[in-house]
Amino acid sequence: MDAVTAITQAGLLIRAATGFVGALRSRRETASSNFAAQLRKQVEANAAKFVQARDRDGSGGLSRAELGVDDRLFARLDANGDGQVTAAELAAAEK
Repeated sequence: MDAVTAITQAGLLIRAATGFVGALRSRRETASSNFAAQLRKQVEANAAKFVQARDRDGSGGLSRAELGVDDRLFARLDANGDGQVTAAELAAAEK
């Protein structure tokens, strides 16, 4: 095998390996993105169950008393300041 053929074959191998690594990287990123989406859905579902279990007055949100936290933490969780912590606000606090 002459030098030109060897260099050409090496170049082809490098390009093939680079393509393979790129495909693996893409699959890993897709898997990671899918995992993150599944995790987000689970957090949202758990937050909804938590609110439903503690919502004694049926308002769809939790008052400070229903949530059972101090004023400072309640203020952090109550993102829109309406006096009720919703499942969406709880899920957002998990970020």
